[in-house]
Amino acid sequence: MNDELLKLTDWCLANKLSINCSKSKFMIFKPRQKKLDLDINLELSTCQIERVKETVFLGVVLDEHLSWKTHISNVSRKISKSIGIIHKSRFCLSLSSLRILYYSLVYPYLIYCVSVWASTYPTNLNRITILQKRR
Repeated sequence: MNDELLKLTDWCLANKLSINCSKSKFMIFKPRQKKLDLDINLELSTCQIERVKETVFLGVVLDEHLSWKTHISNVSRKISKSIGIIHKSRFCLSLSSLRILYYSLVYPYLIYCVSVWASTYPTNLNRITILQKRR
């Protein structure tokens, strides 16, 4: 892997691009049942790349088991705040205004990359389902 990273560094130099070593991280995806503790050291132009168990990539939280629990927890926390705002404003806004609030504050969090993370177990999605049905 370090040989490939060396090739990547050479390619970036040839194309006048740079890689920020402090932002570069790596993760090993593995099944939950297997205990794979590999000691891997990756270097990118004399900089050690940190191994992480979870990271945020384009707004989606990925973990090494691809369980989506952390991402769903983040989405739940965000939509819970928005649902609270909608709940408090239901006395002074019309139904159409509340619907606009829902589609601007809650819906984007639910549909962003849903084709990726919504394939998890239904028990992981229960919290979001309950929040969405809350009045």
